[in-house]
Amino acid sequence: MSVRRASHADAAALSVIHGVSFDDGWTTADFETWLSRPEAIAMVAGDARVTAFGLALEAGADAELLTIATDPASRQTGLGRQIFHALDAEALNRGLERWVLEVARNNLPAIGLYKSSGFVEIGVRKAYYRTRDGRVDALVMSRKVGPVSGQDDARPAYVPRVPLTPGRHAKEVSVIEQRCIEKGLRMTEQRRVIARVLSQAEDHPDAEELHRRAAAVDSNISLATVYRTVKLFEDSGIIERHDFRDGRSRYEEAPDEHHDHLIDAKSGKVVEFHSEEIEKLQIEIARKLGYRLVDHRLELYGVPLNEDEKK
Repeated sequence: MSVRRASHADAAALSVIHGVSFDDGWTTADFETWLSRPEAIAMVAGDARVTAFGLALEAGADAELLTIATDPASRQTGLGRQIFHALDAEALNRGLERWVLEVARNNLPAIGLYKSSGFVEIGVRKAYYRTRDGRVDALVMSRKVGPVSGQDDARPAYVPRVPLTPGRHAKEVSVIEQRCIEKGLRMTEQRRVIARVLSQAEDHPDAEELHRRAAAVDSNISLATVYRTVKLFEDSGIIERHDFRDGRSRYEEAPDEHHDHLIDAKSGKVVEFHSEEIEKLQIEIARKLGYRLVDHRLELYGVPLNEDEKK
Protein backbone atom coordinates (compact mmCIF):
# COMPACT_ATOMS: atom_id res chain seq x y z
CA MET A 1 0.00 0.00 0.00
CA SER A 2 1.36 3.43 -0.92
CA VAL A 3 2.42 5.97 1.69
CA ARG A 4 2.61 9.69 0.92
CA ARG A 5 2.66 13.07 2.61
CA ALA A 6 -0.72 14.22 3.91
CA SER A 7 -2.43 17.25 2.38
CA HIS A 8 -5.29 19.55 3.41
CA ALA A 9 -7.60 17.43 1.26
CA ASP A 10 -7.02 14.53 3.69
CA ALA A 11 -8.20 16.41 6.79
CA ALA A 12 -11.75 15.00 6.84
CA ALA A 13 -10.55 11.42 6.38
CA LEU A 14 -7.97 11.83 9.15
CA SER A 15 -10.68 13.16 11.47
CA VAL A 16 -12.88 10.11 10.83
CA ILE A 17 -10.05 7.66 11.54
CA HIS A 18 -8.95 9.55 14.63
CA GLY A 19 -12.53 9.70 15.91
CA VAL A 20 -12.96 5.92 15.83
CA SER A 21 -9.52 5.39 17.35
CA PHE A 22 -9.63 7.72 20.36
CA ASP A 23 -12.23 8.89 22.89
CA ASP A 24 -11.61 12.56 22.12
CA GLY A 25 -11.07 12.58 18.37
CA TRP A 26 -9.81 15.67 16.56
CA THR A 27 -12.07 17.53 14.15
CA THR A 28 -11.51 18.24 10.47
CA ALA A 29 -10.72 21.85 11.41
CA ASP A 30 -8.14 20.60 13.91
CA PHE A 31 -6.36 18.62 11.23
CA GLU A 32 -6.52 21.49 8.76
CA THR A 33 -4.76 23.61 11.37
CA TRP A 34 -2.12 20.98 12.09
CA LEU A 35 -1.43 20.39 8.40
CA SER A 36 -0.97 24.10 7.76
CA ARG A 37 1.93 24.27 10.20
CA PRO A 38 5.46 24.18 8.76
CA GLU A 39 6.49 22.12 11.82
CA ALA A 40 4.06 19.33 10.92
CA ILE A 41 5.23 15.96 9.64
CA ALA A 42 2.20 14.05 8.37
CA MET A 43 1.96 10.83 6.37
CA VAL A 44 -1.01 8.82 5.10
CA ALA A 45 -1.35 5.29 3.75
CA GLY A 46 -3.94 4.19 1.25
CA ASP A 47 -4.63 3.81 -2.43
CA ALA A 48 -8.28 4.55 -3.20
CA ARG A 49 -8.84 6.02 0.27
CA VAL A 50 -6.82 6.87 3.37
CA THR A 51 -6.68 3.94 5.79
CA ALA A 52 -3.95 5.05 8.20
CA PHE A 53 -1.99 8.16 9.07
CA GLY A 54 0.62 9.56 11.40
CA LEU A 55 1.22 13.09 12.64
CA ALA A 56 4.35 14.48 14.27
CA LEU A 57 5.85 17.89 14.97
CA GLU A 58 9.31 19.28 14.50
CA ALA A 59 10.33 20.97 17.77
CA GLY A 60 13.91 22.12 17.84
CA ALA A 61 16.03 19.00 17.37
CA ASP A 62 13.21 16.75 18.56
CA ALA A 63 10.40 15.09 16.65
CA GLU A 64 7.29 14.76 18.80
CA LEU A 65 5.01 11.95 17.65
CA LEU A 66 1.44 13.09 18.28
CA THR A 67 -0.56 10.19 16.90
CA ILE A 68 -0.67 7.18 14.61
CA ALA A 69 -4.12 5.84 13.80
CA THR A 70 -5.45 3.14 11.50
CA ASP A 71 -8.94 2.45 10.19
CA PRO A 72 -10.37 -0.49 12.23
CA ALA A 73 -10.75 -2.66 9.12
CA SER A 74 -7.05 -2.26 8.29
CA ARG A 75 -5.50 -2.86 11.69
CA GLN A 76 -2.87 -5.55 12.32
CA THR A 77 -1.69 -5.30 8.72
CA GLY A 78 1.58 -3.46 9.36
CA LEU A 79 0.27 -0.06 8.28
CA GLY A 80 1.22 1.56 11.58
CA ARG A 81 4.81 0.46 11.11
CA GLN A 82 4.83 1.72 7.50
CA ILE A 83 3.54 5.08 8.64
CA PHE A 84 6.16 5.40 11.36
CA HIS A 85 8.98 4.49 8.97
CA ALA A 86 7.78 7.21 6.60
CA LEU A 87 7.62 9.74 9.44
CA ASP A 88 11.07 8.68 10.59
CA ALA A 89 12.52 9.12 7.11
CA GLU A 90 11.08 12.64 6.90
CA ALA A 91 12.38 13.51 10.39
CA LEU A 92 15.82 12.29 9.36
CA ASN A 93 15.61 14.34 6.17
CA ARG A 94 14.88 17.44 8.28
CA GLY A 95 17.95 16.81 10.41
CA LEU A 96 16.05 15.97 13.60
CA GLU A 97 17.75 13.89 16.29
CA ARG A 98 15.30 12.38 18.78
CA TRP A 99 11.77 11.01 18.82
CA VAL A 100 9.58 11.70 21.86
CA LEU A 101 6.04 10.41 22.40
CA GLU A 102 3.41 9.76 25.03
CA VAL A 103 1.10 6.76 24.88
CA ALA A 104 -1.68 5.58 27.17
CA ARG A 105 -0.51 2.73 29.38
CA ASN A 106 -3.49 0.62 28.33
CA ASN A 107 -2.92 1.13 24.58
CA LEU A 108 -1.09 -2.17 24.21
CA PRO A 109 -1.10 -2.33 20.37
CA ALA A 110 0.55 1.10 20.15
CA ILE A 111 3.07 0.27 22.87
CA GLY A 112 3.95 -2.93 21.02
CA LEU A 113 4.46 -1.00 17.79
CA TYR A 114 6.70 1.57 19.43
CA LYS A 115 8.80 -0.97 21.32
CA SER A 116 9.31 -3.03 18.18
CA SER A 117 10.36 0.18 16.42
CA GLY A 118 13.11 0.83 18.94
CA PHE A 119 11.39 3.08 21.48
CA VAL A 120 12.24 2.70 25.17
CA GLU A 121 10.24 3.90 28.15
CA ILE A 122 11.86 6.85 29.93
CA GLY A 123 9.09 8.15 32.17
CA VAL A 124 5.46 8.07 33.28
CA ARG A 125 2.89 10.86 33.49
CA LYS A 126 0.34 9.88 36.13
CA ALA A 127 -3.38 10.08 35.23
CA TYR A 128 -2.44 11.97 32.06
CA TYR A 129 -5.19 10.88 29.66
CA ARG A 130 -8.91 11.27 30.26
CA THR A 131 -11.00 8.28 29.13
CA ARG A 132 -14.65 7.30 29.33
CA ASP A 133 -13.82 5.23 32.41
CA GLY A 134 -11.66 7.80 34.20
CA ARG A 135 -7.96 8.50 33.74
CA VAL A 136 -4.98 6.47 32.64
CA ASP A 137 -1.22 6.98 32.91
CA ALA A 138 0.88 7.96 29.91
CA LEU A 139 4.19 6.25 29.19
CA VAL A 140 6.86 8.60 27.88
CA MET A 141 9.01 6.87 25.26
CA SER A 142 11.96 7.88 23.12
CA ARG A 143 14.42 6.73 20.48
CA LYS A 144 16.84 8.36 18.09
CA VAL A 145 15.71 9.46 14.64
CA GLY A 146 16.74 7.18 11.79
CA PRO A 147 17.19 3.43 11.40
CA VAL A 148 18.11 1.54 14.57
CA SER A 149 19.26 -2.04 14.91
CA GLY A 150 17.37 -2.58 18.16
CA GLN A 151 16.29 -1.07 21.43
CA ASP A 152 19.88 -0.72 22.63
CA ASP A 153 20.36 2.00 20.03
CA ALA A 154 17.32 3.95 21.18
CA ARG A 155 19.07 6.38 23.50
CA PRO A 156 16.75 8.42 25.73
CA ALA A 157 15.96 11.92 24.58
CA TYR A 158 15.33 15.11 26.45
CA VAL A 159 11.64 15.24 27.37
CA PRO A 160 10.10 18.70 27.88
CA ARG A 161 7.95 19.35 30.96
CA VAL A 162 4.91 19.71 28.70
CA PRO A 163 4.32 18.26 25.24
CA LEU A 164 5.63 20.53 22.51
CA THR A 165 3.05 21.89 20.12
CA PRO A 166 3.05 24.13 17.05
CA GLY A 167 4.98 27.26 17.85
CA ARG A 168 5.56 26.15 21.45
CA HIS A 169 9.26 26.93 21.21
CA ALA A 170 8.30 30.49 20.25
CA LYS A 171 5.57 31.06 22.85
CA GLU A 172 5.23 30.67 26.59
CA VAL A 173 2.62 28.22 27.81
CA SER A 174 -0.34 30.04 29.38
CA VAL A 175 -1.50 29.15 32.88
CA ILE A 176 -4.72 27.60 31.57
CA GLU A 177 -2.81 25.58 28.93
CA GLN A 178 -0.48 24.25 31.61
CA ARG A 179 -3.41 23.24 33.82
CA CYS A 180 -5.10 21.50 30.89
CA ILE A 181 -1.93 19.55 30.16
CA GLU A 182 -1.51 18.58 33.81
CA LYS A 183 -5.11 17.30 33.89
CA GLY A 184 -4.60 15.28 30.71
CA LEU A 185 -6.93 17.25 28.43
CA ARG A 186 -6.24 16.89 24.74
CA MET A 187 -5.24 20.34 23.53
CA THR A 188 -6.33 21.11 20.00
CA GLU A 189 -5.01 24.30 18.44
CA GLN A 190 -8.39 26.02 18.84
CA ARG A 191 -8.59 25.07 22.52
CA ARG A 192 -5.07 26.40 22.92
CA VAL A 193 -6.03 29.77 21.43
CA ILE A 194 -9.08 30.01 23.71
CA ALA A 195 -6.92 29.09 26.73
CA ARG A 196 -4.39 31.79 25.90
CA VAL A 197 -7.05 34.44 25.40
CA LEU A 198 -8.64 33.56 28.74
CA SER A 199 -5.29 33.60 30.54
CA GLN A 200 -4.55 37.06 29.15
CA ALA A 201 -7.99 38.47 30.04
CA GLU A 202 -8.27 40.78 33.03
CA ASP A 203 -11.97 41.61 32.68
CA HIS A 204 -13.84 38.31 33.13
CA PRO A 205 -15.12 38.02 29.51
CA ASP A 206 -18.34 36.24 28.61
CA ALA A 207 -18.48 33.62 25.85
CA GLU A 208 -19.36 36.13 23.13
CA GLU A 209 -16.47 38.44 24.01
CA LEU A 210 -14.14 35.47 24.35
CA HIS A 211 -15.22 34.32 20.88
CA ARG A 212 -14.55 37.77 19.43
CA ARG A 213 -11.01 37.78 20.80
CA ALA A 214 -10.26 34.16 19.89
CA ALA A 215 -11.64 34.56 16.36
CA ALA A 216 -9.28 37.50 15.86
CA VAL A 217 -6.46 34.98 16.31
CA ASP A 218 -8.08 32.08 14.42
CA SER A 219 -11.11 32.93 12.29
CA ASN A 220 -12.11 29.24 12.17
CA ILE A 221 -13.07 29.27 15.87
CA SER A 222 -16.86 29.25 16.18
CA LEU A 223 -19.00 30.45 19.08
CA ALA A 224 -20.13 26.84 19.60
CA THR A 225 -16.49 25.79 20.00
CA VAL A 226 -16.00 28.50 22.62
CA TYR A 227 -19.05 27.31 24.58
CA ARG A 228 -17.88 23.67 24.46
CA THR A 229 -14.36 24.63 25.48
CA VAL A 230 -15.27 26.80 28.47
CA LYS A 231 -17.67 24.06 29.65
CA LEU A 232 -14.82 21.54 29.45
CA PHE A 233 -12.44 23.87 31.29
CA GLU A 234 -15.05 24.62 33.95
CA ASP A 235 -15.93 20.95 34.51
CA SER A 236 -12.20 20.24 34.92
CA GLY A 237 -11.79 22.94 37.57
CA ILE A 238 -9.47 24.98 35.36
CA ILE A 239 -11.64 28.10 35.12
CA GLU A 240 -14.50 29.54 37.16
CA ARG A 241 -17.85 30.77 35.88
CA HIS A 242 -19.58 33.78 37.40
CA ASP A 243 -23.12 35.06 36.88
CA PHE A 244 -23.09 38.73 37.82
CA ARG A 245 -26.84 39.50 37.51
CA ASP A 246 -26.49 40.70 33.92
CA GLY A 247 -27.67 37.47 32.33
CA ARG A 248 -24.20 36.60 31.07
CA SER A 249 -21.88 33.89 32.33
CA ARG A 250 -18.38 35.32 32.68
CA TYR A 251 -15.13 33.42 33.09
CA GLU A 252 -11.73 33.66 34.73
CA GLU A 253 -8.82 31.37 35.59
CA ALA A 254 -9.46 29.35 38.74
CA PRO A 255 -7.40 31.46 41.17
CA ASP A 256 -4.57 30.05 43.25
CA GLU A 257 -5.72 32.27 46.13
CA HIS A 258 -9.31 33.18 46.94
CA HIS A 259 -10.66 36.61 46.03
CA ASP A 260 -14.07 38.27 45.89
CA HIS A 261 -15.65 40.62 43.36
CA LEU A 262 -17.07 44.12 43.28
CA ILE A 263 -19.25 44.75 40.22
CA ASP A 264 -19.95 48.22 38.84
CA ALA A 265 -23.74 48.13 38.40
CA LYS A 266 -23.57 50.76 35.65
CA SER A 267 -20.71 49.59 33.45
CA GLY A 268 -20.44 45.91 34.42
CA LYS A 269 -16.76 46.35 35.28
CA VAL A 270 -15.51 43.66 37.68
CA VAL A 271 -12.99 44.54 40.39
CA GLU A 272 -11.24 41.74 42.27
CA PHE A 273 -10.40 42.24 45.95
CA HIS A 274 -9.38 40.31 49.04
CA SER A 275 -10.19 41.27 52.63
CA GLU A 276 -8.85 39.37 55.62
CA GLU A 277 -11.52 41.01 57.80
CA ILE A 278 -14.31 39.65 55.60
CA GLU A 279 -12.70 36.20 55.47
CA LYS A 280 -12.48 36.02 59.27
CA LEU A 281 -16.02 37.33 59.71
CA GLN A 282 -17.48 34.67 57.39
CA ILE A 283 -15.66 31.90 59.26
CA GLU A 284 -16.94 33.25 62.58
CA ILE A 285 -20.54 33.49 61.32
CA ALA A 286 -20.47 29.93 59.98
CA ARG A 287 -19.04 28.65 63.28
CA LYS A 288 -21.67 30.46 65.35
CA LEU A 289 -24.33 28.80 63.21
CA GLY A 290 -22.74 25.39 63.78
CA TYR A 291 -20.85 25.00 60.51
CA ARG A 292 -17.29 24.83 59.27
CA LEU A 293 -16.88 27.08 56.24
CA VAL A 294 -15.50 25.19 53.23
CA ASP A 295 -16.18 27.65 50.41
CA HIS A 296 -17.90 30.91 49.60
CA ARG A 297 -18.45 33.52 46.92
CA LEU A 298 -18.98 37.16 47.74
CA GLU A 299 -20.25 39.64 45.15
CA LEU A 300 -20.66 43.31 45.96
CA TYR A 301 -22.61 45.60 43.61
CA GLY A 302 -22.08 49.33 43.57
CA VAL A 303 -21.93 52.52 41.54
CA PRO A 304 -19.00 54.94 41.43
CA LEU A 305 -18.99 57.64 44.07
CA ASN A 306 -19.66 61.13 42.82
CA GLU A 307 -17.27 63.94 43.68
CA ASP A 308 -19.23 64.99 46.77
CA GLU A 309 -19.35 61.43 48.11
CA LYS A 310 -15.59 61.07 47.72
CA LYS A 311 -14.96 63.98 50.06
